[in-house]
Amino acid sequence: MTRSRDPAEIRQCLRRHLGDRMRYLGRQCQLIDLLDDPLSVVLRELDGEGEIQGSQYGDAVRRVPCLHRVPVFDPQTGALSADIQALCLLDEDPPA
Repeated sequence: MTRSRDPAEIRQCLRRHLGDRMRYLGRQCQLIDLLDDPLSVVLRELDGEGEIQGSQYGDAVRRVPCLHRVPVFDPQTGALSADIQALCLLDEDPPA
């Protein structure tokens, strides 16, 4: 199966959505970064308790939002990954 679009075009499209809110795995997230090799998006959870961050000595220090690295392309087929296809862009102003 071949890719339907040029990877540079997809990267540019994703870049336009930096900062936008999305739904991933049933959670509200924000697209905060794009990574290369392999092309991936980084999502930060906006809801939930987060995860505990430890100090350099392993002591629990604080809670931080969970981050998800989601590959854009499936490594076996080269097509858009199922996770990227499942991302849902959320409205900027949700209905009241």
